[in-house]
Amino acid sequence: MVTSAAVRQRRSRAHRRGDHSLCDPARCGGPAADVSQASVTEPVMPVVEVAAERVPGGIETATSAFVETLGFAAGDPRRLLGRIAVLLAQRVDESGALPAAVRELRVLLAQLAEAPSGPVGRLDDLQVRRAQRRLDQILGSLAA
Repeated sequence: MVTSAAVRQRRSRAHRRGDHSLCDPARCGGPAADVSQASVTEPVMPVVEVAAERVPGGIETATSAFVETLGFAAGDPRRLLGRIAVLLAQRVDESGALPAAVRELRVLLAQLAEAPSGPVGRLDDLQVRRAQRRLDQILGSLAA
């Protein structure tokens, strides 16, 4: 079966992050991932290694507290936006105030604060996709 360049790139990025759910088992020796309904409907989040003695930084702690106060439901795309914001805050704490990461974190927090109790709309899904792409770009630039 022929796959497009975009699909190959998405598989490659997921593989580099440690997510082997899109990998071909014949080509990848990585652990087989569970493909559940949640992984089909939600965007793939990057795998973040957590050390036993890891202590969250100040920006991550403040971002987590802010996102928790919003109280989004389980299926709400804005909840994923909050998770991405916490991951960005963690990266800012760990690697310093990279301008792109700080700018993206500011944009995400502003989007989350716009209408936290409003209904979910199509724009929310688009914002999550954009945030996921930007997170991939920022993490890719850190790895390079």
